[in-house]
Amino acid sequence: METGFKDNVIEFQGNKYYIERLSEGTYTISRIKRTLYRKRSKYQQIEIIEIENCGKALFLDGALQFCTKDEHVYHEIFVHPPMLAHEDPRKVLIVGGGDGGVLREVLKYKCVEKVDLVEIDRDVVEAVKKFMPDIPAGAFNDRRVSVYFEDGLEFIKRTDGKYDVMFMDVTDSIGPSAVFYKAETYSLLKDKIYENGIVVYQALGGLEHKGAQLKIKAGLERKFKHVNLYAVYVPNFCQLWFFAAASDVIDLQSIDAGTIEKRFEERNINTRFYTPTIHAALVNAELCMKYLAAH
Repeated sequence: METGFKDNVIEFQGNKYYIERLSEGTYTISRIKRTLYRKRSKYQQIEIIEIENCGKALFLDGALQFCTKDEHVYHEIFVHPPMLAHEDPRKVLIVGGGDGGVLREVLKYKCVEKVDLVEIDRDVVEAVKKFMPDIPAGAFNDRRVSVYFEDGLEFIKRTDGKYDVMFMDVTDSIGPSAVFYKAETYSLLKDKIYENGIVVYQALGGLEHKGAQLKIKAGLERKFKHVNLYAVYVPNFCQLWFFAAASDVIDLQSIDAGTIEKRFEERNINTRFYTPTIHAALVNAELCMKYLAAH
């Protein structure tokens, strides 16, 4: 085993299995077909492993980021509700998202003129491009895209530009990414979006990060007029995964279904999972709050 590696692999009856902790007393165990990539970068442990019945999986510090079998569920639901809620998204910022999945979905919008992607770990981008090229699907080569390998918060502080939509695809509310969930960061993000802009967070798993969603919502509500939690069940995450959209102008839940369907058709968006038909269910705040109250 490489020096400094956290080893989540066990052997049993001639097979290797990857174990991931979801919560106290709850774990997943997946049979490994082969290990494609394993490295400790300057920032984190990176593993790309082919899992039985799940396809290729990206793990960072032992935590599953996605499997190729259902990554589209996560990435499409993260991106399309806020992008369709905005009447004319032209400038987009993605912080994190070095796998290129969010970027791929954003670039489906021909109205988008410029995307800045800020990823602190170059090794994540290079590993995914080599071993999981279908995730970015060439997105990093799009002329509209500028990639910056640096700290996302420092980039936001120094940039003079403003954005229509900002996606915070950071990994966790603890550790190095914890700063993105603080009041001063919410204020900074508000200063960097246009008046009718939207800030969107991946707001973590309902089982793995109990209580985090309400804290994120409360923090954003102190800075923005409208804050919407929305969620989707991602099979390989084994839990409901949440997102939070914040804006002073746009309320995801109040936009009528006809508007969403019209924009979806006019913008000629092709998706595998998301449709305007399920949009209202995804952004139903009452359902989200009932789930969080019960868990």
